Amino acid sequence: LFYEGQFCRALNIVYISKQCKQELKRIVQIGPLDELPAGMNLPAFRSRRAPMPPVMLYGWMINQDDWFEYAKEHGYSVTTEIITFEGEDDPDFELQDFDEDNLPAEVITTTEDKYSSVCNAFWAIMHDLGIEPIDLDPVKLTLGCEKHERLVVLTDNYHDQSSLTEENLRELQKKMGRNDAPTWHPWTYFQWNRDIAGGRP
Repeated sequence: LFYEGQFCRALNIVYISKQCKQELKRIVQIGPLDELPAGMNLPAFRSRRAPMPPVMLYGWMINQDDWFEYAKEHGYSVTTEIITFEGEDDPDFELQDFDEDNLPAEVITTTEDKYSSVCNAFWAIMHDLGIEPIDLDPVKLTLGCEKHERLVVLTDNYHDQSSLTEENLRELQKKMGRNDAPTWHPWTYFQWNRDIAGGRP
């Protein structure tokens, strides 16, 4: 479970009420939901007087490490450059000790980005099956995610996912080697929102 500070960081706010903390803990303890609770559906008419429901994500939980290996094996890996300064690994290194005109040399290291690689793999897989991802990053964190877990997002309660047909879903299920049905999970930004655009990711 999330500790109090982690809840606040997950919500991107400094303070949340005791009641909200209790609700969040209850949601995480419930675990994945087979059906979307009625209160999480979008209202028929959007109004600033009526808060929009928190974002609920629909999909499968995966082990990100396993799918990172898949991404590398199938040509979906994404590389990124990490820029550091020469000598930065020295415990006594302090960048502020250098003048702006005399900074240490930059060291550029190329590495494979795990999260971006997994997102890239699932974007390609879903697109090839005719499923339009609802976001540029089809893999996301949820409130219940453990260290290596991520959720492959098929849709959420803010989208009408017409491309997610039964046939496409079965094909994706087969591709992922899953026998279970997708489930609903609370997104990390779990908050009732008075913005009529809602809290969609």
